[in-house]
Amino acid sequence: MLGRPKKVFFAVSDGWGLKRFEVMVGRRDVDSAQCDAETSPTAALE
Repeated sequence: MLGRPKKVFFAVSDGWGLKRFEVMVGRRDVDSAQCDAETSPTAALE
């Protein structure tokens, strides 16, 4: 992911129906999420 932030679309189904979202994701967001995943207590379970 280089350059400008990218728009990411996703959908989540819950008890009330399908929810659709779009968010802007930048490189720092991806790096931060990877770091969080590596240090989370549940990372070993995955």
